[in-house]
Amino acid sequence: MTVRGNECTVIATGTDDVQLAIDPKTGQVIPTSGKVFGTYAVVVQLDNPTDSPEFPVQTGTFSGVINFQPPLPLGFVSEGIFTIDGIHSPLLRRS
Repeated sequence: MTVRGNECTVIATGTDDVQLAIDPKTGQVIPTSGKVFGTYAVVVQLDNPTDSPEFPVQTGTFSGVINFQPPLPLGFVSEGIFTIDGIHSPLLRRS
């Protein structure tokens, strides 16, 4: 197997369960906080330069709690857990 180049691509699919609230000043719906979770794969290009990178070299899962803050709202994840498949200890970052 020949890997082309020294680049990789991350593909992730996730789901959230974010609570929504109504801004009393504007009447707009705004996100507040909630759980996030999903899966990811790090893929590389093999010997075919005409298609997208597709060979997985690492897979895993992620989860945490996302909190949104003004001005955008901008989301920050806390209680995050990042697990690499085949590794028994998840990487945990608490903020």
